Amino acid sequence: MTGELVQKTLSKEKNMGYEVVGYLDDDARKIKKNIINVKVLGKISEVDKYLVKGMEVILAIPGMKAEKLVRLVNHMQKKVVKVSFIPDLFGIPFFEGDMDFFFENHLLVLNIRNNLKNWGNKILKKIFDIVLFFFL
Repeated sequence: MTGELVQKTLSKEKNMGYEVVGYLDDDARKIKKNIINVKVLGKISEVDKYLVKGMEVILAIPGMKAEKLVRLVNHMQKKVVKVSFIPDLFGIPFFEGDMDFFFENHLLVLNIRNNLKNWGNKILKKIFDIVLFFFL
């Protein structure tokens, strides 16, 4: 469950100020069960029952069809302070990157850079590696 991974990550990053208060999941077998001491409250379609004014929501539903995810994000944006979502991009390295958004077509583009492609950065990294080697 991606939500479980998000909860583990956020619990290690307490300085971010997030507290996971519950999950929503369409798998009926999980509803009312605890996952790492946090309850699966209900189905995703019941989201309005669980939203609280001032809340921030993280969507971690990698298998959801794009159209349904867009509808859910648009619906929730009207009801909460912030909606974040975890894209279905597991395994893609994204150390140095940024994003562009083309508003007219609602197109999000993730840009991934390889800073070691630059010879100057390669030299700096090599010097850093050598210096670090001698101090350790």
